[in-house]
Amino acid sequence: MARAGYNEGVRILGIGTDLVSIERIEGVLKRHPQFAEKILTRAERERANTPSYLAGRWAAKEAIYKAIGHLNWHEIEVVGKSRPTARLLVSHPLGPVHIELSISHERELALAFAVVTSGSHAEDDAQ
Repeated sequence: MARAGYNEGVRILGIGTDLVSIERIEGVLKRHPQFAEKILTRAERERANTPSYLAGRWAAKEAIYKAIGHLNWHEIEVVGKSRPTARLLVSHPLGPVHIELSISHERELALAFAVVTSGSHAEDDAQ
């Protein structure tokens, strides 16, 4: 018997997490003002560009990279603000993927947690 909300066709491809110091991102921005262009897609840069925002997006992309690897920063796009999610802008070798993403900020830190799955809901996301 399947649990409520559990889909037997879903397979976890990877789990990743990352913790980023917002102060560290502030320092990087001072030394390398083009940092946002290096890691964010155009759509992500249009939303905001504060050190806190960048730290959260950097943590999210690092978490996703740790979950499935072999991506560059512009191949991952984090969308949404109150309930962020992410999408891959390239196809994954295992087919459509679904990314569950959580980003949290506290005064000095940004944390992201990503679960990347394949299966029936990933195919729904791709449509």
